[in-house]
Amino acid sequence: KYSPSGDGEEAGGTSIFTIYSDQVNTISFAMQQDMYIDVRGVGGIESRALKVELYDFNGNLVSGHENVKFELIAPIPQGANINNVGTSDVVLSNNGVAVASINSGKGSGTVRVKASLVENPAIQATKSNIVIRSGQPNTVQPLIGDYNTATALGGGLWRIQASAIVKDIYGNPVINGTAVHFT
Repeated sequence: KYSPSGDGEEAGGTSIFTIYSDQVNTISFAMQQDMYIDVRGVGGIESRALKVELYDFNGNLVSGHENVKFELIAPIPQGANINNVGTSDVVLSNNGVAVASINSGKGSGTVRVKASLVENPAIQATKSNIVIRSGQPNTVQPLIGDYNTATALGGGLWRIQASAIVKDIYGNPVINGTAVHFT
């Protein structure tokens, strides 16, 4: 409390300061869980947003705009891309958030994406739990054991091992557990 005139009347005040930082210390992918997309053209989700957050030394989102490079790390499933551009693209962050899309192509498999600060590539994060799933079964290649690998069960019955290689329209193996019936 302050009395400028000394007459006993007091004046007071409160100030609120908000301090913004624009120096990036770390980059983190916003979604840590597994991410799934489907190969292109099979009727599933073909694209997902990849969001990274840029933090200062105090763990607050930075307030400025920074160039962030998103890039796919080899091996890359056929046709997978960032922002429908290629295997890498640079986007401008806004208030500590940068967003790019990952898009599928014809190939299935696991995808790893690295996001790094263009001005300081040592500040980076990697997301390695992105899966491009194969499409629905399209071709079946049956495999049956040789004549001398069968086991006689008696009464004219034989046991022989059979298996199948099941692929989607692009030749990708379909997911484990796909039912195949032999008759």
